[in-house]
Amino acid sequence: LLSAKDNFLEDYSFLRAFKSLKNLYLENFKLTNELLREIVNCKKLVSLYFMTFEYDESIDAMNLNVCNNSIIYIKIKCPKNVLDCRFIYLLSRFTFLQHLIFRDVSFSNKEPENFNQSKNTIELNLLSSGSAREKLKTLKLKNNPPFANRNTFSILNIYSKYFNLQYLNHLTYEVCSFYQEDIYVFSSFKQLHRLELNVKRRDSI
Repeated sequence: LLSAKDNFLEDYSFLRAFKSLKNLYLENFKLTNELLREIVNCKKLVSLYFMTFEYDESIDAMNLNVCNNSIIYIKIKCPKNVLDCRFIYLLSRFTFLQHLIFRDVSFSNKEPENFNQSKNTIELNLLSSGSAREKLKTLKLKNNPPFANRNTFSILNIYSKYFNLQYLNHLTYEVCSFYQEDIYVFSSFKQLHRLELNVKRRDSI
């Protein structure tokens, strides 16, 4: 999309022609409502790779009626803007998602406040029952400095509100520090086979 204006297209309907598309790799693009709808409608799509992309903040994830039952793997690397609870909620609409990988991602430090403000809406849409949340098998949050040192709250706790983490098999968690909420989430694991923890923060930070 290097030659496209503002790195997005007005029409992504050409994706419909790829009837057997299973893996989609997108780099240096803008995630818009139009692109999202076409991705959701790729019924045989299994994996998504979002690299160096911009998330269109005009997407109203709470009211966007989208759902995909085929995608089980999503990897997100180096988004150009800060992600927030709306984006995480959007990911939770991939109802069979099992493997979620983040690399060098910045999350909003206002996340807890935003989450509380939207709590009622989220519960009505997704969280009224624990069984409604997708059961992740793999969750990787891998951040190099300065990404690992930007958050002052438990990212893992936020994810536990949108996904069922009890049945994780593999967790990679690289953060600036641990919080009490992390311990609460750890205590809920039932099938964890592999755990990778890395505290990036130093005393000088």
